[in-house]
Amino acid sequence: MKTDAGELRRARQSAYGLLKYRERSLKEIADRLKEKGFSPDICANVIAELQKLGYLDDVRFANALAQDILKFNPAGVSFIRSKLYSKGVPAGVADAVISAIKEDYNENETARRLAVMKAKRLEDIEPRKAKQRIYGFLTRRRFNHDIILDALSEIFKDDR
Repeated sequence: MKTDAGELRRARQSAYGLLKYRERSLKEIADRLKEKGFSPDICANVIAELQKLGYLDDVRFANALAQDILKFNPAGVSFIRSKLYSKGVPAGVADAVISAIKEDYNENETARRLAVMKAKRLEDIEPRKAKQRIYGFLTRRRFNHDIILDALSEIFKDDR
């Protein structure tokens, strides 16, 4: 039993170390503890303890991650959803966060604003090439094709 107490303490310290840098999802903590070789029982105990103490909460994590993306690296809603899934956020939680975001988030305006900023940096390039680069930029940010075309048509004042 002595080794279990020691292992539990080490797993707890490891989890706290991970949470010291940023919030994490339950799955992220579970995966990292498993990677470090802790038994499933120890992982479950540490995760339950962290949840009880309020240090692990997928809803809070998902909201914080989505808000960080919108603030520091604006992107399309599908990018945010994909990022949440990649971090192990359950589909129901991710969908609820996306629904809440859609109420206040204007994807069209964000794509247009990003396209304008990118176009300013590409003023010395021929328009066709600039359009291609802006299209690629917005595609990598996972904006919808129609939203990208609308933003490009506004900037370059032509018909789609």
